Amino acid sequence: MTEQSGSVSYRFRFTALLALNLRKAPAQPLAVHLQELQCIKRWICAASLDPAHRADQGVLGPPFTFDPERRAILSAELDAIYARLYGLSRDDLRYILDPADVMGADYPSESFRVLKDKEVRHLGEYRTRRLVLEAWDRMEQGEL
Repeated sequence: MTEQSGSVSYRFRFTALLALNLRKAPAQPLAVHLQELQCIKRWICAASLDPAHRADQGVLGPPFTFDPERRAILSAELDAIYARLYGLSRDDLRYILDPADVMGADYPSESFRVLKDKEVRHLGEYRTRRLVLEAWDRMEQGEL
């Protein structure tokens, strides 16, 4: 499996789990959704224009080079934004990322076991969980 197909598989599973939780979430007023959509718009504009590659007078320079660390952070920020749009709480998000984190180490279910095992093996931590929750916290503080 390539890095790209693994990412697509992860994104699909994450979105599917969020969609399942959407059924439990109460409907939000339209004003809340408009505010969140503005947040996404600002995020997309900021993420797509790498400051190191902007030219003067609003003329864009060449696209930024691929950086796996930057990609992981941007992906985590999107996950946090989508979780907010689905009306999830931080604890809901923690449960989706790692049910044992909320329910205890002996909880029999896991959401992203393969991803978690791979990241712990290669990075020494479950980086996705950390990055998504850090992005959530920044969004709560108005920094995202």
